[in-house]
Amino acid sequence: MKSDLNVLFFIVCTVEVSLLLEYCPSGCQCDWDIYSVSCFGAEVIPLFHSSTQEVWMVGTQLSSIPENAFSNLANISHIYISDDDTLKYLEKHSFHNLSRVSHIQLTGIKTLSHIDQEAFKDLPNLKYLGITNTGLTSFPGLQYISPARMIFFWR
Repeated sequence: MKSDLNVLFFIVCTVEVSLLLEYCPSGCQCDWDIYSVSCFGAEVIPLFHSSTQEVWMVGTQLSSIPENAFSNLANISHIYISDDDTLKYLEKHSFHNLSRVSHIQLTGIKTLSHIDQEAFKDLPNLKYLGITNTGLTSFPGLQYISPARMIFFWR
């Protein structure tokens, strides 16, 4: 009887985990083999599964990336935001305290006009920060960015 309950508990837990991993935010495509989520035209930052390691956001309808936008993603390592006609601001702590992030790429965001100097604060494993093809006319102070192997800005 006790072993039957243990087996039943194991099956229920396995089904719950499987269902959680199969959840994919509306407007997104998920590849759980590599824990990657790609979102197109998002009007708000989606609620990503906590196991997500890579996020691609293309053509959002956001005016800014808010404070702690990705804070629930303890395993996130790569963030790509591209081809956006509405994004204007990266707020203070937009990418704050993401201990596993190694790569952030922002490209094709012609409306991006301001990056708060603390947007990239406390990213100890950041190795690449690419900001290309944007509307920036000046760059933020870099004093809060952990030493990265490559920081690339190109207007």
